[in-house]
Amino acid sequence: AIDSLNCIYVADVGNHRIQRCVEGVGWTCSPFKEIPNSGDYSGLSRGVGKADNVYITNRAHWKVLKCDGNGVCDDAFISEDVLRIEPADVAVDSAGNVFVAYNDDFTIRKYNSSGAALGVFAGVSGVPYTTDANHIAGTAGVHVDAQGKIMFTAGQQLIKMNAAGTRDWAYGTPGVAVSNDTRFLFNPEGMDTAPNGDIYVANQLNVRIIHADGSYSGTFGTGCCGGEYGFFFATDVAIDQLTGTIYVVDGNYHRVQAYNSSLVYLTTLGQEGVPGADNAHFEYPRAVEIDGEGNIYVADTGNCRVQKYNRARVYQRTFGITGACGNGYAELPEVNDVAVDGQGRVFIANRQRVVVYDRDGAILGTIGGGLTWNLYVDVDSAGTVYVGDRDNFRIQAFAAGVPGWRQANIDGFGRRGQTVSTLTTFGSFLYAGTWSSQVWRTPDGRTWTDVTPAWTSPKPVVFAGEVFGSRLYLGISVGEDAGPWSGEVWRTDGTTWERVADGGLGDAKNVGVTALQAFTGNLYAVTSNQDTGTEVWRSATGDLNSWTQVNVDGFGAGGGTPQDQAIDVFGGHLYVGLGRNGAAELWRTPNGTTWTQVLPAGMAPNNAVSALAEFGGQIYVGLKNVNGGQVWRSSTGNPGDWTPVVTGGLGDPQNQRPYGLIVYGGRLYLVFSNLATGAEVWRSPTGNAGDWTQVADGGWGDSDNGFTDYYDKAAAIFGNRLYIGTFNWINGGEVWMTLTKDLYLPLVLRAP
Repeated sequence: AIDSLNCIYVADVGNHRIQRCVEGVGWTCSPFKEIPNSGDYSGLSRGVGKADNVYITNRAHWKVLKCDGNGVCDDAFISEDVLRIEPADVAVDSAGNVFVAYNDDFTIRKYNSSGAALGVFAGVSGVPYTTDANHIAGTAGVHVDAQGKIMFTAGQQLIKMNAAGTRDWAYGTPGVAVSNDTRFLFNPEGMDTAPNGDIYVANQLNVRIIHADGSYSGTFGTGCCGGEYGFFFATDVAIDQLTGTIYVVDGNYHRVQAYNSSLVYLTTLGQEGVPGADNAHFEYPRAVEIDGEGNIYVADTGNCRVQKYNRARVYQRTFGITGACGNGYAELPEVNDVAVDGQGRVFIANRQRVVVYDRDGAILGTIGGGLTWNLYVDVDSAGTVYVGDRDNFRIQAFAAGVPGWRQANIDGFGRRGQTVSTLTTFGSFLYAGTWSSQVWRTPDGRTWTDVTPAWTSPKPVVFAGEVFGSRLYLGISVGEDAGPWSGEVWRTDGTTWERVADGGLGDAKNVGVTALQAFTGNLYAVTSNQDTGTEVWRSATGDLNSWTQVNVDGFGAGGGTPQDQAIDVFGGHLYVGLGRNGAAELWRTPNGTTWTQVLPAGMAPNNAVSALAEFGGQIYVGLKNVNGGQVWRSSTGNPGDWTPVVTGGLGDPQNQRPYGLIVYGGRLYLVFSNLATGAEVWRSPTGNAGDWTQVADGGWGDSDNGFTDYYDKAAAIFGNRLYIGTFNWINGGEVWMTLTKDLYLPLVLRAP
């Protein structure tokens, strides 16, 4: 604070004093007021008010001092000793009124110039925040009872809603945590409903029992710590509906306690205070669930697994891999909750997703989409999955399936953070290349086999695939994370692999082969070059040492190292699209050596060509645009013959990049990478402006399904179905396939 003489007053908390600093030749500071009895709370604040009086908070004694310029203080100017609330800061207005912030009371109180209380100026005493029926302060547990009532803990409350989301009641006070007062809850988390309708809530140091109408029933547990009833950190409750046995997770003591319906202690799963990774121990368990057969499921967070026991508490199986807490698809880091549906499917909430297993431990799929790390899950009798997304302050409901679509690679090819960057039909197989050095293939769209080559270079990234002659060719980029990178081409006859171009196809500055296309008896390869930008090479045989550059000047050279490149054939010409210096370019050639730029000027801010396709006798070009992706078309491909048919991302500016244009079933399909909600799929029977219908949205129910730049290769037709690959940091790259010829806009979010 600064007074009228420009003296600066500094709360020197650790030294229990206020320093006054005066500017002369430099600054000189000296003690203005020492408060040696401020104790451990030494929380001193100051305010300079009318007549340069200095006001100081003394948190340890619930006081505000008023001092004159000489440091003579009225130590009892304001005292809230009766209320036992600590002043955190103080300010004074021009009339001499004093305003004091009391953090623990969640109020600002006002006093007159004599220190007399004028009441609460702002806030509600004892209430840190107010809320309404449509907002919650994070979820800490979610449960659906047999009547379809949805219950969850949030913001120190237990809230009960009906299936429509209308609140029935709330128990506790928003944001107020009190352990020894039955009107309040104390960091509550999971809960379950007993056969008589009572709700048992894990309340950190005890279990609070609430009647079905929201009234208090009772409490059991003696508080910290140990023994049969001393919970160190109770986080979840599950009740066997047949026997009435109550299970309480006591996480910090690495155990689950069992009681009969009369609250008499029965036994312990795990060992009190002893963590372990065998089947008789847990490490910081977090949640417990009982299925209809009385099987017990324990979310064993520290071991990154869920343990299953039968009703007799005999170990049955493990979901996940004990101690495997990384990013593998089958790994379960940060296991937070577990639920089981009527079919015996097991839903495990872990890092940013819910993994779904069958009763035998096989992964069926995942539920996700913009989820955070603290997740809670339950399933109702109809199969609707409720996910409490704590740090997003919401509960989401997911229904099974995406109409018209099915995920073709359930496990994301075994690796989280996977990118399916290319899909190519070759022979009787569909091949998928990834950014994680993998190549997979399937004969039926369901069963995948790893056919990755024995790469001879480090960390290959698969960019493109193309069939030429009797072989499948892949364009890749290889190198270490810190570089250097180089472009290569590999090929297979379906049995063996060989490298047919390396070292950047003869130019060491080619850091990757990003597109491939067969045209007039040659295979063309587009490269990303550090100096020239985009180069085009070709070979008549595809053999090693047979490649020749056919755009010698790199389309005019310069413009950085583009990777957002596309290639296609239309009307006897080969087209190559790219982005350079923030502008889209489209070049074509009738013979592979003579090139012409055909996009009209003035198309900014379209900054890259991201997709190409021929449909209905016209060529369509997808254009990346920060205001929403665009699609233009031409019947000739000539510079003056282009018309926009899609603008503004079809109504959503977040649809910035069309990463797929492909013809299927007599319609033109357009795939957008939506930066907010996940990939979208649109189609048109004519390609005309205004004639587009959305047939998949929200990343097929997962907003993490999308794409960044660089791809016009992750869509293919195989077995009379359309396949689309995605980029997904959470679940691994997914491949989605159409189920029927007619698709409908999903009205539900995705679960397996």
